[in-house]
Amino acid sequence: MQYESLQNKTDDADNNKLGSALADYLKYKIEPKRKQWMVLSEIWGDVIPEKLKEYCEMGDLEGGVLTVKVDSQAYANEIRLISRDLMNNIRNKTGILKITKIRTELRQGR
Repeated sequence: MQYESLQNKTDDADNNKLGSALADYLKYKIEPKRKQWMVLSEIWGDVIPEKLKEYCEMGDLEGGVLTVKVDSQAYANEIRLISRDLMNNIRNKTGILKITKIRTELRQGR
């Protein structure tokens, strides 16, 4: 009986530690990324040139590197040519996002 009681207390303590670690992970790792992505998704239509909107979409934002998914290599080249302006426009529109690099990736299934 005492062993079961002690085991239950140990399990509860482990669960509390796990819950706390998970809460910290969500708060400090996931939530900031989610907020950045939400801000960027709100202004994406304003910063991407009209002629590219149909062929490019915002991808991941990780460590200051924005991935833009494109339909073809031709659009990847277009994004590379305007990448500096695109980064500046994003920085100017958001005031908080600092994108240091834009990389392109071909969209699957297009």
